[in-house]
Amino acid sequence: MKSSEKKWSTFLIHLFLIFIIAYVSYYVLVKFSFFNIHWDYAISFSMTIAIYSIGYMVYKEPSIFNGELLSKLFLTEEQNTELTETTKNEFYTQLLSYIKANKPYLNNDLRLVQLADEIGFSSHVLSKLINEKSRKNFNQFINEYRLEEAKKLLLENSEASIKTIYYDVGFNNKATFNTAFKNKFNCTPSEYKRKNLEVQNN
Repeated sequence: MKSSEKKWSTFLIHLFLIFIIAYVSYYVLVKFSFFNIHWDYAISFSMTIAIYSIGYMVYKEPSIFNGELLSKLFLTEEQNTELTETTKNEFYTQLLSYIKANKPYLNNDLRLVQLADEIGFSSHVLSKLINEKSRKNFNQFINEYRLEEAKKLLLENSEASIKTIYYDVGFNNKATFNTAFKNKFNCTPSEYKRKNLEVQNN
């Protein structure tokens, strides 16, 4: 496991512990005479911080929640190296063929474990294939397809709104879509759409 992934998973465990301890302590401390409104506020504040911090982790490290990281936590190094290079190539070809034919990336709620089930791989094998063959994590890999689909729609359907396009290709919010699009194509979706309309009109 990468050091960054270890850091985030450790952070997640601590947050869950804080939430559980705060939750249990309320029902324990409320029975004592010293328990007052200040204790109630402190416990509620701790639980709120834990919940919002977990939400922040979903944004910063989505691999923890889509099954990619968890697929690595319970596997030994021996299991990680069980596939031959020939098998990896065959499986990766199968993966690319499935994606091209079925476009699973259009599903806004697509997760690693779900795609693995659809293809017939374990989530560990799928994660390993994507990491090694594409040099990307699961979300980056899937977003590459979504961005190419978005570019195609921006060219083909000038009347469609940006919101319609980003949702249709699998993104759930405009900010994430705009950032990913700009990183790949060096312009925002709106700029890309405007430039191509200018070219078509000239």
